[in-house]
Parts: sequence; C-alpha cells; structure tokens
Amino acid sequence: MLGCPRPRYWPVPAARPGEGKTVLTLSLGRSGKLAGESVLLIECDLRQPKFARILQSDGGPGLSDVLLGTARLEDAVRQDPVIVRDYIPAGNSLPFSAP
Repeated sequence: MLGCPRPRYWPVPAARPGEGKTVLTLSLGRSGKLAGESVLLIECDLRQPKFARILQSDGGPGLSDVLLGTARLEDAVRQDPVIVRDYIPAGNSLPFSAP
C-alpha cells in the first residue's frame, strides 16, 4: 500500500475521573480535523460516558452496543455538528461493567 498513510491512534488514559481525558480527546480530534486529517473519536469510558452529553447526541447505539453485537459499527458512528468529525459514543453500559 504505497502512498497510503498508516492510521494513527492516540489513546488518552487517566488514573482518576475528572482529569480531562474527554476534553483532551475532543480537542485533539478538533485540531486534527482542522488540519485536514480524517478523525474518528471513540469513547471507551463505559462507566462515566460524556461524549453524548457534551456533543448533544441522541441515545442511540455506541461502542458497548457494537461490542455486544446488538448494533453495527456503521450505526454507532455519529457526526459532531459543529466541526464535522466522526465519533462513537460509549453507548449503553455493558452489563458486566463495574459502577
């Protein structure tokens, strides 16, 4: 695949809640999109999801639904209306995730 750039992944971990991983993730995504990059943000914090609230999206399927096989990946991808970037919210909590 000559000429095709390799995908880049930027995981944003945190030791505790409230350290700013959601804001940092959204900011990195916005910066990448403004720089002309293709961006897909994936929210993996299934216990305390914030993407849907901050981006004012509906309560449709998300990452947990795709992982459980109750939704297709295509159905979980949403678009941020302010800066047109794609994202996948956490979705419904997994039945075995800790509170």
